[in-house]
Amino acid sequence: MAVNTPPRVKYLGNSAASPGFHPGAIAVTADALVANIATCSGSKGLPVAGSVVPDKATVRRHPTVPAMTAAGKRLVVSLAITFEMVLYRPLRKGPENGGRRMHWFSSFFRRRALRDAKREMMAFVGRLAAMDDQDVGLLLAIATDQRHALKREGWDLLHPSQSLSANPRLLRDLELVISMHGKKSPSAALAAMIWVHTCRTVEFPELSALARTMWARLAAGFPHTEVQARWAGVQGRQLDFSGYDTFPEGMAPRALRT
Repeated sequence: MAVNTPPRVKYLGNSAASPGFHPGAIAVTADALVANIATCSGSKGLPVAGSVVPDKATVRRHPTVPAMTAAGKRLVVSLAITFEMVLYRPLRKGPENGGRRMHWFSSFFRRRALRDAKREMMAFVGRLAAMDDQDVGLLLAIATDQRHALKREGWDLLHPSQSLSANPRLLRDLELVISMHGKKSPSAALAAMIWVHTCRTVEFPELSALARTMWARLAAGFPHTEVQARWAGVQGRQLDFSGYDTFPEGMAPRALRT
């Protein structure tokens, strides 16, 4: 089973010193986040809602679409030959030989995806460590508001394994929405990355310990979450922060477990 490498996400709005980290900059609200995820799911991952896909005749007539060059044709032929030698012929000789080859490929791509996901999560935990507890509290309030908005659509991020079973594209759609709107709303994108990293532990259980470290750092913002959320309400952005101190399944730090 091939594993898609998670896209690179540029983190913005690190702390209060950053001009993007304040309630007024939350352009992408939780409801808009849900709408974008629904759009991505309904359009099979197309990034732009309402985009028109031209037919083949229009593409052939379009002057900006270049024809395949001779070098491109040679590349396609080389890839086809490589596929036949590496995968197709071993499968014809015997399923056992071909199965080993396919297992090697799937393991290679999974290791690469795991490495990238771990590097991104470590960078995110580092950014949380550099933030003040008050900023972490505001970030947690925004993330909690996003969780409630997604739960109204039937996706409970406190149980990521169940949510991903119900909607296997949820994680990829979250990553896509963050990539699309990260510059418009850095604070909301940063908060949504909490759920991206939490959901990635379903695909990569090896990241569970690092994810618990992330939530342990978020727990430091619990005493400030309510104050920061009410301050955001004064600034004109109402946040549903109820249950902000609830950990997702399996994410409670070991010191807080009963």
